[in-house]
Amino acid sequence: MKRFAWAQYYNALGLKKGEKAPKSIPEDAERWRRLALTKKPKLNIKIDMPQRQFIGESRELNDKIAAKWEQEIEKILNV
Repeated sequence: MKRFAWAQYYNALGLKKGEKAPKSIPEDAERWRRLALTKKPKLNIKIDMPQRQFIGESRELNDKIAAKWEQEIEKILNV
C-alpha cells in the first residue's frame, strides 16, 4: 500500500519517480505523502466513489422481459 501511496503522490504532482517536488505541494499530494510515510502496519484508504445507480422497476423493462419470456417459450413449444 505504501508503494501505491507514493505512486499517487507523484501522480498528484505530475512528476515521474525520482524528480524533485516543488516547494508548494497541493493538498491531495500532501495527503498521499503522509500515507506513504506512516508507520502503521495496515492502511485504511477511503476513496470517494460515486454511488452506483440502481435501475429499479419500470414498465418498459418489464414489457421487454415478458416479451423475451414469451419468445423463448414459443421456441421451446414449437420444437
